[in-house]
Amino acid sequence: MTLSLKDIERDQVARIRTLTTGAFETANAIDTILAKTRIKPEDRATGEVAELAAPLSDDTAIGGPFVEPETTEAFDNSLVALDSALVRLERARTQAKSLPFNNPSPASDITSRFGNRLDPFLGRLALHAGIDFRAPVGTAIHATGPGMVITAGRTGGYGNLVEIDHGNGITTRYAHLSTILVNVGDKISTGQSIAKSGSTGRSTGPHLHYEVRLNGQAVDPMRFLNAGIKLTQYIN
Repeated sequence: MTLSLKDIERDQVARIRTLTTGAFETANAIDTILAKTRIKPEDRATGEVAELAAPLSDDTAIGGPFVEPETTEAFDNSLVALDSALVRLERARTQAKSLPFNNPSPASDITSRFGNRLDPFLGRLALHAGIDFRAPVGTAIHATGPGMVITAGRTGGYGNLVEIDHGNGITTRYAHLSTILVNVGDKISTGQSIAKSGSTGRSTGPHLHYEVRLNGQAVDPMRFLNAGIKLTQYIN
């Protein structure tokens, strides 16, 4: 009976360690993906699986034919390590879900990417600070992450613009809209319909101009779109 109990407990410890390792590996994978978008993962545990206590030698064992004290210690240590791993994993998933990783117009093709290009109006080199999606007038545009609307209206060359603050210095911009469906101050959820595409402002035809900005500086939205695809297996 004693041996059976010890075998059961050892099996439980082994299973817990497997869960712990899996949780840390998943959290590490999420952190790696976030790092490629220039987002600094939140401060968390070290990610190392706690080492289990080494078995005591026979001459240090105490008691009769019961489970040895070191087994209980090992089991307790494994639970602590698992708890730490699960907390870290939950924080990683929460951070990933708070960022704009979704596609604003999933059924639309990308027609122009981020970077230097010939300006369609001036014919000289200029920075294209976002990506363009081919979207006929009236196409539904969706928020790429949760946040708060900080701009909703006519804004210079952007035409009708919606800008969402996602926290952590990250904002997204949705431009050339025909219709705006939200107001400044609205709290937005991921995937929520916020506008309809159009060709307002400095635009040669119907499309969506989409930007991601980090601390006010435009960054390539493809980093976030590609990261979103990779994160699907870890956060859903």
